[in-house]
Amino acid sequence: EIGSRQADVKELYSTAKWERAQTIIDMYNIRHIVVGNTERGTYQVEQNKFDDHLEKVFASQTVDIYEVKP
Repeated sequence: EIGSRQADVKELYSTAKWERAQTIIDMYNIRHIVVGNTERGTYQVEQNKFDDHLEKVFASQTVDIYEVKP
């Protein structure tokens, strides 16, 4: 639905619940998740769920990128 995507992205980053994040990932067929300064400045990022459930394919001082396996 148009209009719900922005709220879903906010919830993807801010929820601590992996099950909810997984639902959003599946809903939008997300393959990569970027956590950088923009995301940290915009959302209250709960990054542990990504660390616990996804493979980090890139890391720098300011950006982490996670890959979602199909």
